Amino acid sequence: DNTDPNDPCSSNHMDATVVATDTGDCDGDGVSNNEEINGPDGDPNSADDNNNPFNPCDPNSNSAACPAQLRVRVALQGSLFNSGSSLMRDDLRSGGFLPINEPYSALAGRFINFGDGGREATTAAVLMANAGTSNAIVDWVFIELRDVTDPAIIVETRSALLQRDGDVVDPTDGMSALTFFGLTGDRYHIAVKHRNHLGVMTAEGVIFTSVTVVDFIIATAADLYDLPGTVNYDGVEQITTNGIQALWAGNAITDNKVKYQGPSTDNTPILVCVLTDPGNTSPTYNFNNSTGYDLSDINMDGQTKYQGVNNDPSYIFLNVLFNYSLNTGGLYNYDLLVEQLP
Repeated sequence: DNTDPNDPCSSNHMDATVVATDTGDCDGDGVSNNEEINGPDGDPNSADDNNNPFNPCDPNSNSAACPAQLRVRVALQGSLFNSGSSLMRDDLRSGGFLPINEPYSALAGRFINFGDGGREATTAAVLMANAGTSNAIVDWVFIELRDVTDPAIIVETRSALLQRDGDVVDPTDGMSALTFFGLTGDRYHIAVKHRNHLGVMTAEGVIFTSVTVVDFIIATAADLYDLPGTVNYDGVEQITTNGIQALWAGNAITDNKVKYQGPSTDNTPILVCVLTDPGNTSPTYNFNNSTGYDLSDINMDGQTKYQGVNNDPSYIFLNVLFNYSLNTGGLYNYDLLVEQLP
């Protein structure tokens, strides 16, 4: 049959008329080839025998070698400001500001790696690909798989790239869905975070199949988790902008809320970034050339501005005072624009 006699994984293991004797494990699922074909009675003609020794998901879809794709869609409000459409702007990419290595390990705090997460990297070629299309890269995002019973427990994380149309993709090629192993059949809450946006999470556990889809862009309030307590956050987990649902922008200090005035205001790091910029020698509040990949860049245009047109505090002001419906009193120091994650 033109197979390699020195390679047991190239032979015709699926011939049900032959009793397999090979003890190798071609698909790496922990079950030997002869066990998959012959079954416990050693007879390949018995019922439920003849599993595929080349398929790591057969017979056990929960084996450590069995892949499960996770297709997530999410939008960032910051990159939708002044975009005029539901496609996010990719100014950070086009300006050459996006890092090759994931930024979240260095931030710590809200971003702790679990499982196989951490040290994800991409290439300059991936970041520069698909310019002018919906598949161009916007930024890095942080995916969490949380325990179905206690969503405060993070089981697995992954740093990934976000395309303009909201697709979350593998940083190795900038196109493929994320892949996890050994999770098929399990349920997890799926959360997405971003370095200067508030995160969001599914209300219920999502069962992993060979391809699992979680779309936060079209999610309803019932689809999303709310913190328990006296405040009813139902319907404000995300913001509706340009006709889609998006994560709240403005979290410049990477805590769990967006604030315009008061202790731990998100305006402070914007001011500090501008006044301490090496080029701002005067220094002046309306300095217009503080560029780079910074948490204080609320509208994600590659520039931090404290005063002037498209200044970053203005977007925080807009969210706290006008966009967040729970701030019925129009308080400048409103303190409850909070990330809905346990």
